[in-house]
Amino acid sequence: MPSLNQARWEVTPPDPQIAFTLAEHLHISPITTQLLINRGIITPASAARFLYPKLSDLPDPLLLKDMEKACTRLLKAIEAKEKLLIYGDFDADGVTATALLKREFAKLGYEVEYYLPDRFNEGYDLSSVALEQIARDGYNIVITVDCGSKAVEAAQRALDLGLTLIITDHHTIGEQEPPAYAFVNPYRTDGGRPSSEIAGVGVAYQMARALRMLKKLPPDDESSLDLVALGTVADVVPIMEDNRTLVKFGLEKLRKGENIGIAALCDIARQEIAEIDTTAISYSLAPRLNAAGRLGDAKRAVELLLTNDAKTARILAVGLEDENRKRRKLGEDVLIEARNQIEDEDEPLFVLSGENWHQGVIGVAASRLCEEFHRPVFLICTGEEPARGSARAPKGIDVYDIAKSCKELMVRFGGHKQACGFSILSENIESFRDALINFTRDKYIAEDFVPRLIADEILPISQMDMNLIEEISLLAPYGLGNPEPIFFDKNILCTNSVVVGKDHLKLFMKEGQVTAGIAFHLAERIAESESRVDIAYTPRTNNYWGETNIEVQVLDFHSSHSTLQKLEVEDSRNRQYSPKDYDLILTHNGSGFKVEGDPNHSQVLYIKDPPLDSLDLSALLGNLNRLRKVVLAYDDVQVAAAENELRRHLPDDNVLRDIYLYLRDFATNHDREALARELFLSPTTLDLALSIFEELGLWHDGKPISGPKADLMESPSFRFLASRRNRALNLAKIWRGARPEEIRKLLQLYLPS
Repeated sequence: MPSLNQARWEVTPPDPQIAFTLAEHLHISPITTQLLINRGIITPASAARFLYPKLSDLPDPLLLKDMEKACTRLLKAIEAKEKLLIYGDFDADGVTATALLKREFAKLGYEVEYYLPDRFNEGYDLSSVALEQIARDGYNIVITVDCGSKAVEAAQRALDLGLTLIITDHHTIGEQEPPAYAFVNPYRTDGGRPSSEIAGVGVAYQMARALRMLKKLPPDDESSLDLVALGTVADVVPIMEDNRTLVKFGLEKLRKGENIGIAALCDIARQEIAEIDTTAISYSLAPRLNAAGRLGDAKRAVELLLTNDAKTARILAVGLEDENRKRRKLGEDVLIEARNQIEDEDEPLFVLSGENWHQGVIGVAASRLCEEFHRPVFLICTGEEPARGSARAPKGIDVYDIAKSCKELMVRFGGHKQACGFSILSENIESFRDALINFTRDKYIAEDFVPRLIADEILPISQMDMNLIEEISLLAPYGLGNPEPIFFDKNILCTNSVVVGKDHLKLFMKEGQVTAGIAFHLAERIAESESRVDIAYTPRTNNYWGETNIEVQVLDFHSSHSTLQKLEVEDSRNRQYSPKDYDLILTHNGSGFKVEGDPNHSQVLYIKDPPLDSLDLSALLGNLNRLRKVVLAYDDVQVAAAENELRRHLPDDNVLRDIYLYLRDFATNHDREALARELFLSPTTLDLALSIFEELGLWHDGKPISGPKADLMESPSFRFLASRRNRALNLAKIWRGARPEEIRKLLQLYLPS
């Protein structure tokens, strides 16, 4: 069975050229811009949209196919007072989408009812039986949220019953589109704008916007964003592009605590409202909202989100908490039984079944087993026909594709790459298992089932400061597609380690100063934390008695002796040196650093020009697998020249003061290019200075503004600048005066393990 301490560690290859270009445009460090590159963001415009999203960047909802047709029909129905019904789903995405649309119709002055299918009697998606009852109850129009994309038969039944069916959904579309009056699904835009990755609640939100547009009402884009954030994060869709915008502003809305039901849920879950983030939604709020539909009636979750009465909210929240405790207990029972069924841990996937398993918890149990064994897991609860199942797969393995290979053996199925649900006749389970295993064995290789821990960058914890942590936090909110950044550090002295809580490990690591790190669920590996360690970590801050300190969350660690390779460092600083023709030379060619020579034929590297940025070191040394010796072949003049160039591009407070005084007292032409020439600055350095002045209220609309003395540290751009400059100057200090052994440790950090 693979486990985290058997995970293959990898570092995403850096791209210094793009990173430095983005850093110049965005006035942040290359460390942070490399994080953007790792997430596929490589242009200044896309990076600015990512770091500083605006609701105005959201696409026009009427660009969604059939949206205008659907909303025009709904507005006519409201005017004619037809009976409308929202047909939702029982998961957190479905209940938030249901609550959002009901609330938005109420704002338009029209009360509508909603219907949520029963997970156990009806299952997921539109039900023909339910539609028949809905028609008998006198409804004219049915609007689905978070379901319907594959409900071809049910949609045809709605048509036969004379119902106007409007489908809004975000799931994969089947081979045949349902014959609905209007079918609103982002996947119908062939991958173009608007984003096809939005959740069901995101589609409902766009419908609410479209209704207001067509009715020519003022925009109300912010009022429902709390629900959008909840449903989007809970449904585990990528937190990129439009979803990132929706979640970022939705979290701000949630933290205001305006929704009485959500506030009650936070109280029960002991979640500080002001500290709600994507992790809090994923592990605290969403499971409680999902518990209603997993074990009973999902309507309680909708009622909680809609209520304006604190007492009612408390009662509903307590009920959901109760259901969540039951869910956890049932889930643990399924986990134990499922693990006991596993006979061969080397099988490419597991298909496990149990007669007494609760179908409301098998999805969560499948996720746990998938994470534990790092392979697809199909769990099936038998006892009724057809049996119901849920499947999960680790990143890099497409469980929907695997399930689709056996679609003739299933009654129905649907989902996406990492998760799917299905139903199957019990008599077909054995054939299903064999076919899935054979398909997976043919398509994937053994390496696909080895867990990988992929770091964004190599970064010593000694280089982490509060300003850099603040800068990195610009990437939040985190989630699928935008994970929390991970860094590697090597050969750190671990001065002490202690077990805390039930099974956690606290490490005290010394690299310049002592930094505390918490390694969750790794207490059993305390023996590996003796002496020196390599760590994979994410930075954290801890506020204790009003004092904020840097800590790290250690995701994995190894004893350093397992990765250290022998490296000799020869000190030829300020001396003559004579490299051989085939030796490698690290030099700067005027436009950037490079290693001259063939790394496949030499084990010796001469450092002629020492880089002052860790990103350059990582890119330059990361592929030197054969390196055994480094010669320090530079002199103090070269280091000083690099420092001067650094100060020219990253001005300190004295230089910035002089720039501002010149702009205020002497400059007559405020054209940026002319000013850059007058001040002997590059245009990008002047842009950086002007951005700092704008943030401080000292520059506006191309002109200086006189005012009281400003504190430069009030400018985020200056804080990020100062942090980057200090890291570079500290590196210059090492190049100039550190002992060879200290430089060896620095180089070792960036060499291949």
